[in-house]
Amino acid sequence: MRKNNNIAHQFNFAYYRMKRHSTHPERKKVGDPALPPQNVVGPMRSGKNNQFQFWRDLRPPFSIMEVRRVADEPHAGAHPDGDLHEVVYECGIDYTCERLWNTKSVSGTFDNRVHSTAQVRIPDCFPKERPISILSWGEPKLNWSPADDSDNDGNPLRPLTIDPSKWMPIADELQQRADLPRFAGCRAATKRADSRRGIQVKPLQKLLLGPHTSLAKLAACDQSLTNASPAAMEAAAMKHLEETGTFPPKKIKPRQHCIFTAAAGFVKYAG
Repeated sequence: MRKNNNIAHQFNFAYYRMKRHSTHPERKKVGDPALPPQNVVGPMRSGKNNQFQFWRDLRPPFSIMEVRRVADEPHAGAHPDGDLHEVVYECGIDYTCERLWNTKSVSGTFDNRVHSTAQVRIPDCFPKERPISILSWGEPKLNWSPADDSDNDGNPLRPLTIDPSKWMPIADELQQRADLPRFAGCRAATKRADSRRGIQVKPLQKLLLGPHTSLAKLAACDQSLTNASPAAMEAAAMKHLEETGTFPPKKIKPRQHCIFTAAAGFVKYAG
């Protein structure tokens, strides 16, 4: 989307216009006068003077982070105001509210911003003729973190994870956009490879891929293998591992001590 600056300009004017109308119905949906307690930080959840008000404490301009079209809209392309989009935006806040929290972070209080996802209809001829239509300002949050967002499949994105629809090595090499239909297979393969479950293998394969284990760990507690050869003991241990998925318990032998006596010389005893 190459119109983020124009959309941010429309957000600025829409906010100032709605701010003047205290009885606008859209203000109640966002939170008027104050945001819900679960959407603000701890210092803003108590005290009348510390409550954050969306229609009072915001300091535009807005910053548009992402614009994505709603894929499952029932009447896409037929609405006179344009197709429905989700617009992820951020905006600065008042100096007093900004200094209430996050003062010891790496970036200080400069990262204290409002984050939300708005529902917007964007016409095809925008920005030449008609402006956008903001249907909802979303659910603004002050305690938002990147881990709260989800990808297109509903799976939460890990921090520092690059969305394959924004950038891929093959798309960068070909000097093309990563969200083109021709790269759909590459995007799906990237999401499968970036799994959060980790690698799951069989116990025997995990043993072979891991560090080498000593023969003592592989020894089976079978009385018939007491005088068996090391190869037979290792085979029995492998069979036990395949059946149970765990190492057999180690045989504990009593400790033997040796001391020197004047009467009998070296004497061994167990204990």
